[in-house]
Amino acid sequence: MGVSYSVIFMDWDELQRQWRDDPRAMRDSSFSEDGWRERFAAQDWWPPDWIWSGKAASEARTAYDRLRDGLEAPTREALDRILGAFFWEGGAARPDLPGFEPGEGLANVLSPRTVAELANLADSIDLEALRDPVSRRCQLRGKGPIGSFEKFRDYIKQWLDIVRYARDSGRAVVLWVA
Repeated sequence: MGVSYSVIFMDWDELQRQWRDDPRAMRDSSFSEDGWRERFAAQDWWPPDWIWSGKAASEARTAYDRLRDGLEAPTREALDRILGAFFWEGGAARPDLPGFEPGEGLANVLSPRTVAELANLADSIDLEALRDPVSRRCQLRGKGPIGSFEKFRDYIKQWLDIVRYARDSGRAVVLWVA
């Protein structure tokens, strides 16, 4: 069994209150299991085409490392900020809960304000414009979860869709990696 990425949308006020009252409870493996959804007014993100695989994240991270220096600054900066919150280790991924340290399980927590900022950046990105730079720099070979431009584009798009959905719903985003 490999690493998987899950996204949970939560009520920000309740999440902050629970963090203040018992931050260790949020580290418990049952955090992402039934019962927590009601406690935090949570909603899972699990669309039919969701790519949850840690292998996909690793391949996308490698492709993005190769790609990013060939991008125009506004696109690179927007993608660095968004992807850094989820899977790209080179970006800024500051959690919004005071004293929170990312770890196995609970990997990141983003407030509605942060997801709105990320969604506004996402709205400025033309993923189709990445086709040429990806073909020149990424050496995708048609294998694996991120083996083509289309698969890379769709993987990046799912993260852009997450922040847009969170912005539109006013919810916080919790990234669970286990």
